[in-house]
Amino acid sequence: MKNTTGIQRYMLYDQSKVLVPPARPSPWQYILCFTTTRTFDYHFSDGGGDTAEDCYECNVFVTAWDHCVQYNSTHPNITRITGTP
Repeated sequence: MKNTTGIQRYMLYDQSKVLVPPARPSPWQYILCFTTTRTFDYHFSDGGGDTAEDCYECNVFVTAWDHCVQYNSTHPNITRITGTP
């Protein structure tokens, strides 16, 4: 995956299971955070299928920090990554 996408590390967080709740609750249950070495328009698809509601976009122009995508889903695991450089 590193060679194809440039993604070096990633983590999927379920905000409903955090130990210390945020001061202001988020409308999103899941946060996918990742670092990459490439500028890329990423499209992450979850286990819900191939509809527009199951695809989340993140446009990366600067690679110096973490990037995050927040979303709600009944099948939150990311099953496919596509995009364009």
